[in-house]
Amino acid sequence: MQGAGIGLVISKGLVEAMQGSVGVHSLQDKGTTVWIEIPLAGDEESLVRRVLNAQLQAVVMPRNENTRPWTVLYIEDNGVNLELVERMVARHPQLVLISVLTGKEGLTLAPTLQPDLILLDINLPDFNGHEVLKQMRCMDALKHTPIVAVSADALPHEISRAIEAGFNAYLTKPIKIVEFDNAVCSALTAMRNQGR
Repeated sequence: MQGAGIGLVISKGLVEAMQGSVGVHSLQDKGTTVWIEIPLAGDEESLVRRVLNAQLQAVVMPRNENTRPWTVLYIEDNGVNLELVERMVARHPQLVLISVLTGKEGLTLAPTLQPDLILLDINLPDFNGHEVLKQMRCMDALKHTPIVAVSADALPHEISRAIEAGFNAYLTKPIKIVEFDNAVCSALTAMRNQGR
């Protein structure tokens, strides 16, 4: 059975995030050989440090003129993705992350919390992210809040569909640190420039 090849794309991204490389060699009627090379790490902490240092650019989050940290609401049911974003946010002391697991919880909390930015997983256990976005845009408190889609679907037409639906940006999983920082920085800078 022929696949779409998305597994190889995701694997390549993960291996490269660990400073490794992927190779493929195919022969017709003989088969395909796929190999990976990943550098040895002394311990988990040194590996995390190396990955972060390799991916980081000089992305400086804007300061909130209200002198309080920016509040980021992450609506995500996958614990691994949540932990990754928690680590990314922890590098920026001017950001505070609050998370919920379902679209319903997000729709209940967001109007009261009024976060500065919402990260919204497209595939939630109860609602599709597009439906959550639609409902949020009907709430006065969230009409202008930047909302960034987060999804494993990296197909161009899905990204275009999300932007046309009203998402401010689109992050694909596995989330890359630099892309995350740039999306968050852009959204918060726009918020500050609009005086909100």
